[in-house]
Amino acid sequence: MSAFQTEHLPDRKPQRSKGAMSIHRFRILQLAVFVLAFGASAAEAQLVPFRDVAQGRWGYKQPDGSIVITPRYIGAGQFRDGRAPVEDSDGFAIIDSKGVVVERITGDSVAAGAEPVPPPSDTCVWSGAGRFPSTGLECYIRQLRGSGPVVGGEIARIPTRGEGFRSAVALRLRFGVVVIEDIGYEGFKRRVILPGVSTVQALQWRRRLYPDAPVKQGCSESWMTGTVQGGAFIEQTAGC
Repeated sequence: MSAFQTEHLPDRKPQRSKGAMSIHRFRILQLAVFVLAFGASAAEAQLVPFRDVAQGRWGYKQPDGSIVITPRYIGAGQFRDGRAPVEDSDGFAIIDSKGVVVERITGDSVAAGAEPVPPPSDTCVWSGAGRFPSTGLECYIRQLRGSGPVVGGEIARIPTRGEGFRSAVALRLRFGVVVIEDIGYEGFKRRVILPGVSTVQALQWRRRLYPDAPVKQGCSESWMTGTVQGGAFIEQTAGC
């Protein structure tokens, strides 16, 4: 990822309780899945992703089991409207039914859309309710997703339900906004990249979503803002 200036909030890491950790981990995964699923249409009954365990790579096959795209991807998502999100050695991409890359989704640069990116709405402003993880950035993503078409989606990396579970999200939204999310058993990192937005603006918006807040029992949460080529980002990390 290219170099960028950053503004950090310190990690909040209070003493952990095993019971609280289990509850919070469930909450973290629940929130992550909500962001992944919001606005998604049902996967088309066409090519199906599968993982070659020996290679540790993903490919696609027909419902009858015949392989169409040989395993080559670090992660793979469902086909919708003839397109699927994948992760390869060069990052995140959208492929067609032949495995040809038709678009790249990058996390270190953005191109501005025809309209300026709107700020977080009042409904996303920090309420002081003390929920963990805080939901301001999740709310902002919902706000942006609801205003136009979405490119990309969920990408499975390691499809276990235990501690090895890993997945990602790569989305391009209206206004040229990009969302990149890394999800694991113990937490997630969520970055929203805002084209045409300055670091000062991003910091102001972050403070509306998550100001300096009380320590949460059992887990940790940190936020940061910074610059990328063409804009700025807001990033949330939460885990147990």
